[in-house]
Amino acid sequence: NNPNQIAIFEDRPSITGPTLVSVMEAVTVNRIEFTNTVNSFVIGGLGSVNMSATTTPTPDDPTMSVQGTHEFQVAVNLLNDANVSVTGSDSTLTFNNALNLVGHTLTKTGDGSMIVNNVLSLGGGTIDVQQGTVGGNGTLGGDVTNDGGAISPGNSVQGDTSVVPEPSSLLLLAAGWLLMTFRRKSPSRISFCLLTKGSEARRNELRRSKP
Repeated sequence: NNPNQIAIFEDRPSITGPTLVSVMEAVTVNRIEFTNTVNSFVIGGLGSVNMSATTTPTPDDPTMSVQGTHEFQVAVNLLNDANVSVTGSDSTLTFNNALNLVGHTLTKTGDGSMIVNNVLSLGGGTIDVQQGTVGGNGTLGGDVTNDGGAISPGNSVQGDTSVVPEPSSLLLLAAGWLLMTFRRKSPSRISFCLLTKGSEARRNELRRSKP
């Protein structure tokens, strides 16, 4: 429980199956590494995990490095800008509890998937998807920037949310909102963009009369 510490969940001979790691209070670390590609770790309990920059003269922002399939069943809070790297297309990191950015930027790298199945609260922060996929069945409220990955939101997108894909990216939206992103510009006008797998995008604008 120290912002200068690293938590490593690795592959050991004694680990022969999925493993539950209990967190019963708020725990703060700078870096989390999941290196077990055979068995999954589940971080659960009644506590939470805080990702914080180090307290060294030149602080290092918090990071997560993921290989294999692992999940958080406790809330995760970002106390600084952070990077989540999920390496390997068959690797997945799942947040089954709240993921709170608290106004910070979460950068997703690596060709694996980051799944959010609960409330993703940005609090004025941003998710920057540089590689891989961000998806799930959670509720997103805030800004998402897609710089080369794929975004597959789940139940709903709330607030002033914009998803900006690169031309080579594929935006996958569930619940029947196929290949569509919304940006709310004013209470009287909504614009949205229909996207294809190629580099062309057709922008349609729906205007509503003011009451």
